[in-house]
Amino acid sequence: MEAAHPLDRRGVGWGLIAVAVVVAVTFVGSDRLVWFDPALVGYLFGTVFAVFGVAYRYAVWLRRPPTAMLNRRGWEAFRAAKGRNLAALPALAFTQLMAQGFIRKRSRGLLHFESVGQEADRYRVFVAQVGTVRFDAESIVGWLFFHALDIAAVLVLAGVFIFLRRRLHDPGALAVERSNDFLALAGLFAVSVTGLFLTVSSTWLDGRFYSALNTVHALTVILGLMYLPFGKLFHIFQRPGNLGVAYYRQADADGPAATCRRCGEAFAGAQQVADLQAVLPQVGFDYGIDSGGNYQDTCPRCRRAGVTLAQSARVGGFG
Repeated sequence: MEAAHPLDRRGVGWGLIAVAVVVAVTFVGSDRLVWFDPALVGYLFGTVFAVFGVAYRYAVWLRRPPTAMLNRRGWEAFRAAKGRNLAALPALAFTQLMAQGFIRKRSRGLLHFESVGQEADRYRVFVAQVGTVRFDAESIVGWLFFHALDIAAVLVLAGVFIFLRRRLHDPGALAVERSNDFLALAGLFAVSVTGLFLTVSSTWLDGRFYSALNTVHALTVILGLMYLPFGKLFHIFQRPGNLGVAYYRQADADGPAATCRRCGEAFAGAQQVADLQAVLPQVGFDYGIDSGGNYQDTCPRCRRAGVTLAQSARVGGFG
C-alpha cells in the first residue's frame, strides 16, 4: 500500500496566510462584523476553503519543474528590459487577461446599503465604512444595483451554453474531452439557475418556496467554492502567468536561434530548447541520445522525416 503524500508545508503556509487576509478583510470591511449577515456564514466558510485551496495549489503549481522554469524565465525577461516591458504591460494585460479590470474596480471592499434619512426609497452605498454614491431604489441605477447578480447569472448562463455548444460540436474540443470537463459548466449552471429562482420567488410568487430555494442555492454556491481549487475553474488563477510567458517568448524570439542537428535550419529559440532539455528529464521524459546530443535539437520537419524512415524500415519499405 502506497504511503499518502504529505501536504506541502510551503503551500500550507501560503494557504493560511491567504485565509488570514480574507478573515481580516471580512472583519474590517464589515465594521467588526456589524454589517455581516449571519445568513452568509456558509458562504464565508466556502470562501475560506476555496481561498486556502487555491493558494495551496498555486504555491505547489509554481514549484513544479515546467512552471518554475517559465516563472523564472518570465521574471528574467521582464527585468532584462524593464522600461519596454513596463510600457507594454497595459496592452499585454488587456490581451492576456481579456480586459477583466472591471471586476477589480467593483470588488475592492465589502458593500452594504443604508437608507438616507427617513426616505425609504433612497439608499447610500458604503464600501466598508466609507460612504459613496446615493441612488433612488426605483431608478435605473437602483434597479441595476439590486439586480446585479441576476444580470450576472444571465450572462453566465449565456457563456455556459456557448461553451457547451463548442464542447459538443468542435472537433478539437471533442478530441481532448474528458469525463469531468462538463462538471464546471454544470456547477455554473446550477448556481445561476438557483439564484434566478430566488428572484422569481420574491418577485412573482410572493416568496413561496423561498426558504427551500435559498438552501439549495447556498448549497450549490458552497460546493462550487469548494470545487474551485480542484477543477478547471482554477485556470482563472493560472491565467495571469501568461504575462510572464509572453515576456519569455519575446526574449526568446530576440535571442539566438537553435539550429537543427540534422538539416542545420533554425527552428526555435535556443533558450527555449535548452530549457526543454533541462525540464523534461525532471518530469520523466529524457530525450538524450546515447551517441551524444538530444532529440530536442531536431526540428519538427526532420522529426517527421525520421518517424517516416523508421516506419518504413519497420515494415520493410512502403514500395
